[in-house]
Amino acid sequence: MSDVVLVGCRTAETGGNGLGISVFRRSGTGALTFESTLPMVSPTWLTQHPALPMVYAANETAHGEITSISVSDEDGLVALDVVDSGGSSPCHLAVTPNGRFLLCANYGGGSFAVFALREDGRIDGRTDLVQHSGNGPRADRQEGPHVHMAVSSADSSVVSAVDLGTDEIRSYTLSPEGKLAPLAVSALPPGTGPRQLVRGDDGIAYVVGELSGELITMRETSPGAFEFAAATPATTTGSDSLVAHLEVLDSGIYLSNRDRRPAVRRVPVELRGRRRNLLRRRQPGRRAVDVPVGRTGNRHRDDGADRLADLRAAPPVNPRSLHGQIVETLAVRVLSGEWREGTVLNLPALREELDISLTALREALKVLTAKGLIHARQKHGTFVQPRENWQLLDPDVMRWHTTARGNSDLLDELAEVRAVVEPAAARLAAERATAQDIAAMSAALDAMSAAPDTETRIAADLAFHRGLLTAAHNGFLLQIERVIAIGLAERDRLVHRSGTAGDATPSHRAVLDAVTAHDAPGAEAAMLALLTESAADASRPAVREGGPHGI
Repeated sequence: MSDVVLVGCRTAETGGNGLGISVFRRSGTGALTFESTLPMVSPTWLTQHPALPMVYAANETAHGEITSISVSDEDGLVALDVVDSGGSSPCHLAVTPNGRFLLCANYGGGSFAVFALREDGRIDGRTDLVQHSGNGPRADRQEGPHVHMAVSSADSSVVSAVDLGTDEIRSYTLSPEGKLAPLAVSALPPGTGPRQLVRGDDGIAYVVGELSGELITMRETSPGAFEFAAATPATTTGSDSLVAHLEVLDSGIYLSNRDRRPAVRRVPVELRGRRRNLLRRRQPGRRAVDVPVGRTGNRHRDDGADRLADLRAAPPVNPRSLHGQIVETLAVRVLSGEWREGTVLNLPALREELDISLTALREALKVLTAKGLIHARQKHGTFVQPRENWQLLDPDVMRWHTTARGNSDLLDELAEVRAVVEPAAARLAAERATAQDIAAMSAALDAMSAAPDTETRIAADLAFHRGLLTAAHNGFLLQIERVIAIGLAERDRLVHRSGTAGDATPSHRAVLDAVTAHDAPGAEAAMLALLTESAADASRPAVREGGPHGI
């Protein structure tokens, strides 16, 4: 499937708009055509097995998981194993060149883990876990260790972990059994905030300094031991950028930047000449070229195009743009019932009414088509789809829904879905939960209690409920939760932003206590009580009348 492009994203559980891993087909010209989506929670990093048709996704949540996925022309993407990453917010994965081990960097927990891989590429279990300690001078980003990447040497014998929080590269030997032993610690200038490490030719390596905004050249003086050689600004614009993803290719060195200024991102795409020229003063004409590539925030650029962030088949709409206002105007007419099922749209009349070009109208209609609201057919025109075709869990559709009908219908329907699924899941979890399942739920509850802001609390809350569904050990229930989580995240935002949310920690604690005690009736009753409390929060006028501003 060399012409297939896989696109990861952040999903609602972590404040994103994606649905999972999107599959695109790439033509000979490079054009991408959407094919399908594999639902999954925040697969923010994807990596491919070096020899097998397998892909691994880092599910970057407070709980932290890794999913292995088979890839084939016959079956497309099939999720196989889901394992605990060993820490919170896993942000990077790498397979050793010999294909025997998977390395996972847990940014939030400041650790990294090694997982054995079977001959067929499936995950066989964790063989080791290393916890870093220390901090750096930047109190806002370096209050503790944050392992951002762990990569192997070419012979798979040395693993180097890049720690953004401590300004270090810590290297370890990797045994044939997957065990780690300390080898070397290489310090970088204070405040560098190293993010990624890529080895080049002739003992040269390149490090991305996210906090310092630099591309750093280092010499690998012995296996796993690095010495600072030079630093180059990550962009020629002088802007305050956040350096992200690095690729070292035969054609040059490619480095993406996330500019702090809204709607600007620049990528230095070529350093002409041989790679090791970075060690010397650049010759005239061998400068970096900065290319603007659109919306800020995306983190990764990959020549193989298998790690593009925050894209989806039906992309999120900016409600402040003219395009977004046109789309919302049309969507509200569908969702409010002004345009009923089967209504054929009068496109010339709409152009005149809205005073827009045909191109602008067509672009808006493409969005509504992607979200299932309308459909175009030859000889039939463009018409409104039946409600069962609408992507009701799409964040934009939810926002338009509240504009068209208010929050009440949306909240009531979501409450009904939860009442059907979660009490039964709690009963099963109490019967089947392992010690690992209970630890994951407990960690999510602790993160929920300590959350400094609404979005972090919502992510932890969703991690708790997902942990409960995982503890039920029923694959169908877990898939249901992954789909409705988008809607639940929007519901939580409505409640929290209304300023009327109560403290949900005790009710969640009651569920956890019952699951820990393997008290099935008690877990079911505790979940029903939690949902009753949740419904009471959502029934307050400030939430139901909050309109689109709540979302």
